[in-house]
Formats: sequence, C-alpha cells, structure tokens
Amino acid sequence: SWLDTHGKGTRVLVEPGEDFAAYRWGDTIDTVYPGISTRQFILREQLIMGSLPTADMMYAIDSPIQEGAYNWNALAPMARLFSAGDLLVQNNLQYERYGMPQPRILWQHFLKPVPGLGTPVGFGKPVPNKSTIPWIDEQVLKAPPNLPWPSPVEVLPVSNPRPIVRGESASNALVVDGDATGIADAASVGLLNGNPAILYAGTLDSHPSQLTSAIKQGAVLVVTDSNKKRAFKWDLLHGNVGYTETASENYASQHPSDAPLR
Repeated sequence: SWLDTHGKGTRVLVEPGEDFAAYRWGDTIDTVYPGISTRQFILREQLIMGSLPTADMMYAIDSPIQEGAYNWNALAPMARLFSAGDLLVQNNLQYERYGMPQPRILWQHFLKPVPGLGTPVGFGKPVPNKSTIPWIDEQVLKAPPNLPWPSPVEVLPVSNPRPIVRGESASNALVVDGDATGIADAASVGLLNGNPAILYAGTLDSHPSQLTSAIKQGAVLVVTDSNKKRAFKWDLLHGNVGYTETASENYASQHPSDAPLR
C-alpha cells in the first residue's frame, strides 16, 4: 500500500479515534488498517490495547479532537513523540453512531497548514459523508457554510518524527508535573520542539538521585493542572472525567469503573 512505501521506520497515527470501526461502507468492529499495511498504527478505541501510560497519551491527543477543542500546535510534536511519520485522518466513519467529529468540520482545520504537518494526500474521490439521522450540534452551528468534503482518507506526513527504537539524552529534559494532558499542553507552546526527553515529576519523587541528575543536566520543570483528583473512566471516548474534587473528598472511589492515574 501507499503507506508501506512512505514513512519508513515510523508509525501511523490515526484520527479521530473511534469506539468501534464503523465505516460508511460497512462495520468491521476492529479497524482495518493493520490488515492493509505492515506499519504500526496508533488509534484510540473504546477497548484499550496497550499500557495505561500509552492510553493516557492517546487520551491527551484524541479527546480534545473529539470535543472540538484541540490546540493544533500540539499535534505534530505529540505525533513525533509517538514516532508517527504520518497522520491518517479517517473521514469515512459513521460519525453519528458514536458522536465523533463530523468530517467536514474536522477537516477544516487542515485546509490551512498545521505546523509540522506536510501536504495532505487524499485517497478516494471526495464525496458527502452524510449522517443517516439528523445531526446538529454546536460544532455544526458554528462551522462556516459550504465547507468542502475531504477524501474518505487523507494522509499528512509528520516532519522529523522520533525513531521507534531510540535512546534519548537526559540533558535539558522536560520534567512534567502532571499527566499526558500536561505534556500536550507543553507541546502546544513549543516545549517539545527540541525533542527533549520527558520525565514525570511523580516518578522522580521516588527516585531522588534521578531528579538530582536531571537538575544538574539543565532539566526544565513544567507545572500543569493535569492529573487532578477526579474520577476517570477509560472505556469511553467522551465524558471520561469527573469534576475536580477537594483534597478531603473521596467520591470517586465509590465508582467501580473509576481508574485514575495517580
């Protein structure tokens, strides 16, 4: 496939995420991309396949896209962190089935250059991907009229992705007080542009010698308001988080599906 001849040695990041693979042409439940390419794919789905830190990173990338609140300056740096050499935008989903972004509304963000992403390559003739049910929400109401329809699949190259297998210098590392959402916030203001090694402050708390070493090598501390004390459910693509609790509250522990990373 085209993907196999491009982006050698890198992964493919697929957006938007999906609960299950329901395309306009049919419902396969599982995504089709691993069956049509030998490259590794990264895709957020309802069923987590991978470690919790990876799922946390996918949440940080995909959830704002699902909610229409993404800072597009963060997309390429986060894709590089995942060793993604290409971004695949799937515009052929039955978006109304799981409340995903409408293709035209999502694609409008790629009509002008996104920092760190190249010119899109379209696959298939652009055709209207219309919902089978009436679909009007705040994203539709605020969208410009007459937005063009994208191709069913669009691929954008990611500049300078990090290798899948790599070693990274501890010099000038980025120490993040927070979770992956904090990393995405740091990416949005350019703190990942130099491809620094990323360390979590919470991890270094129990490894003081590593913290001392990082400080001596010029580490930058980023304090974020992510990783709050709140409920978190992983088996959803929307409405994952609860409200921010006070230090003395213990409301989240009453929910059997609550599984925050703390």
